[in-house]
Amino acid sequence: MASNSFTRALWWALPFLLLVVVLSCATVFPDILEGLGIGALMQCVSSESTRNAVFPCRRPIRHAVVQETWWLPKVSTRINDLMAEDGPLLPYLLLVMQLYTSTVEKSAPKSAWWCPWWCVVVVCWAAMTAVRMVIFLCVHPYNFYFSDHIFLLNSMMAQIQMSLAMTIYRRESCPGPECWYFLEVTLAWALVFLTLVEAFMTAWLYHTCFASWLALLVSTIIFQSTACIFRCLLRCAPIDEKRSKLINGDSRRERGSRV
Repeated sequence: MASNSFTRALWWALPFLLLVVVLSCATVFPDILEGLGIGALMQCVSSESTRNAVFPCRRPIRHAVVQETWWLPKVSTRINDLMAEDGPLLPYLLLVMQLYTSTVEKSAPKSAWWCPWWCVVVVCWAAMTAVRMVIFLCVHPYNFYFSDHIFLLNSMMAQIQMSLAMTIYRRESCPGPECWYFLEVTLAWALVFLTLVEAFMTAWLYHTCFASWLALLVSTIIFQSTACIFRCLLRCAPIDEKRSKLINGDSRRERGSRV
């Protein structure tokens, strides 16, 4: 039982742990490139100059554009553009899928709420987005000291983790066909992959190490704590009839053995 709980918690926390690992790798990546003699080959094009001045890429490059190389494909730029324009909305794709597949409804806690559980989830998502946007706008002018993008990415990761928590608890409490499960997990980890790539590029090139780690710390306090509270609520998820019989049967056998 304890092993299952630990596995479940690890599966839920894995996206955030990977984000920490990715930021750690991005922190030391420039030194690795310099050691391999590749760093000097990277060139950036300034977007703030009418002459399109070219200069060696050194963190932070701010709004400069990295020239494509054989080891830095253009797909990284595509992902950066996607996350910059539509990133805040991507976790909602997963939430809409879960509303359609009834995962939100079937993972609802037994505790009474003043409104349907799906409404609580939507309001929670909207509140996180509102807080994220307000803080994002406040810190954006000071992004040399605070990475607004890492802050944004960690909040997105927290929302994805909350969706994964609902998927996991529905699978445990409502056995049946699992087509919905594989669809949700596939979409969730695709979003996690995009978030990790963008986090690596951001921490590697666009912000200082101090700015990236400070943003990660603040966003963890705000959003990861929210995700933890949400997961704790789901621990009271309803138990289906079949699982309830198994639990009751185990408890009766245990009492009989004691007698």
